[in-house]
Amino acid sequence: MNTSMKQAEIAEIERELIERFGASEIPLKEISKEVLNMIPRVAAAKAAKRELPFPAHRLRNRLPWMVTLKDVAIAIFNARQQAKEDWQSAQTH
Repeated sequence: MNTSMKQAEIAEIERELIERFGASEIPLKEISKEVLNMIPRVAAAKAAKRELPFPAHRLRNRLPWMVTLKDVAIAIFNARQQAKEDWQSAQTH
């Protein structure tokens, strides 16, 4: 896949996420269940350990963890690509 196609797919995923969640940067807890299949507390613990498939940040310790939906879109794109490669590999054997 060429770079422009990759960027276009990521941009489309990002647009869909922004449409769904209403902003380009949102609290992690808003996507924890739907995107990560985790309760917010577990997602926050993983964010603190840097174990999420995308970066999360917060301005101060007591503020909520935030994510940028472009980073989430990239993680979704990468997961889709890996799944596609795995599937294609299984089809040729």
